[in-house]
Amino acid sequence: MNFQKGGTWVAFVIMVISFTGCDFSGNAKVSGKVTFSGEPVENVRVIFTPVGGRENLNPGPYSMGVTDAEGKFYLKTRDGEQGAVAGKHKVGFGWADIEFDEIQSFRDMVEEADEGSEERAMLQAKLDEITGRMASRPKIRFGVFEADIPLSGTDQANFELTD
Repeated sequence: MNFQKGGTWVAFVIMVISFTGCDFSGNAKVSGKVTFSGEPVENVRVIFTPVGGRENLNPGPYSMGVTDAEGKFYLKTRDGEQGAVAGKHKVGFGWADIEFDEIQSFRDMVEEADEGSEERAMLQAKLDEITGRMASRPKIRFGVFEADIPLSGTDQANFELTD
């Protein structure tokens, strides 16, 4: 095989991989948009968890992305690889900048801190900042969705959240 034919073969393989939406890790490229009342929602953590079956109890790692100002997200696996494993997934959501139990943790710490202490004032200020962020956001029911990711990937993993 001469160099020109070998180079053509490599270019062909790269082109096929690009068109199918797969990357070298074997994951399918996945992107989409999260909206609420038709409007994009920023700073939402989108988590795709593969669903196993009888033949494959552990189909692969979960994938996650965070929405930008336009509500768009791009998935990466927990290992940092682009995309998600193909197949059925449960899809969950959360605010990317607030941990699930953060508000209650801060409430507990404020209660435990000494009355009038600098520590309590600092914790209360942080709690007020977090609850202020939450109050300014739409009241969204995050629920769990299902998605089926094809081997070719998708740029249409879109979700409309409800109140």
